[in-house]
Amino acid sequence: MKKILLFYVAVVFTVVTSFAQQTFTSGGLNFRISDTDNPQVTVTGRASGNTDRDITIPATATFNGTTYDVTSIGDRAFFNNNLISVDIPEGVTSIGENAFAANFLESVVIPASVTSIDFGAFQDNRLQSVVIPASVTSIGDRAFQINNLQSVVIPASVTSIGGSTFLITL
Repeated sequence: MKKILLFYVAVVFTVVTSFAQQTFTSGGLNFRISDTDNPQVTVTGRASGNTDRDITIPATATFNGTTYDVTSIGDRAFFNNNLISVDIPEGVTSIGENAFAANFLESVVIPASVTSIDFGAFQDNRLQSVVIPASVTSIGDRAFQINNLQSVVIPASVTSIGGSTFLITL
């Protein structure tokens, strides 16, 4: 019985330790390791205490001697962070649900590496124009609703646009 209990304690410890090693902070941002074979991370938001309103997401992040490519922006990563600007690097392929929702962004450059923009990714900002790169194939529901859009360029590569994507744009 003691051996079984020790086994379960060891398994739980390993799982908890493994999970804790899957996230890290670098350069004022939080990251989650999404692939260790192909070193890739998802940016999950600002680190505790980081109140910057101008965010530059790096193309790479280093942790424990390994350099990871930043390939995605996680769900709600910068939700309601009072951001006024954001730089998204080439190499990011997906922008998660509500990733930049409820901020004060007036412009954003979506890099040519992005293939998907998820639900509400940029909703409730002050965006005046958006140019969707030809790499994007899908735009989620409400992705750009509640903005000040005067101009939107959508390439033929986009095969799916969700409902209410551009609702309430002045």
